Amino acid sequence: MLEVYHGTTKEIAQKILRENFKIIHKEVTNDLGNGVYTYCPDEENIWDPQNNARRYAIQYKNGKTQVLEVTISVSSDVYYIDLDDEEFKQK
Repeated sequence: MLEVYHGTTKEIAQKILRENFKIIHKEVTNDLGNGVYTYCPDEENIWDPQNNARRYAIQYKNGKTQVLEVTISVSSDVYYIDLDDEEFKQK
């Protein structure tokens, strides 16, 4: 299990809580493509993932913001990118 944080607007957070995450495929995507973007704890506990999600929402979302704590069951069905992973950085 992996605990991560997702920053968004209060309105979208309420919709996610009712309907779960839905990936909307758009022509213009975020930096790494379509998906759910979250912040997770780093191994050294240098960055506060909850605060990072909040700061992201304040900077990039309009309106009142909210941070959701999300539990991900890591399995072969779940694909995630760890931006701190040295192998990923090389790609």
